[in-house]
Amino acid sequence: MKKRKPRSRKAKANLLNA
Repeated sequence: MKKRKPRSRKAKANLLNA
């Protein structure tokens, strides 16, 4: 996984669920 600055918590959740 590439390290990025999460702009929102939902975006991070989507990456984990994807």
